[in-house]
Amino acid sequence: MTTKEAVSIATRAISVYLFLWMIVDVTYLPLVTYSLVHHTGNSGVLVSDGYWHNYYVWDLASHLLRIVTLGIASGMFFKSGPRIQSLFVTSPR
Repeated sequence: MTTKEAVSIATRAISVYLFLWMIVDVTYLPLVTYSLVHHTGNSGVLVSDGYWHNYYVWDLASHLLRIVTLGIASGMFFKSGPRIQSLFVTSPR
């Protein structure tokens, strides 16, 4: 097995891992969305106006950002271009 083939196998394995991580984050979207809808317009004496709404907006935004970032990273590792290969193999001097 050549070094290039070994790097290709390693990057594909990392790509699958990142893709599965992305799928797990996608499964949390209904829960976060439901919580956001539930807390929309809720305010009380002990809680400042819209605290939970803002919390779940940021939570949803962070989930979406993580999903997009993991998808891009998974695609980059799957293609295994020269930049990704240089992470695993040092060039001889």
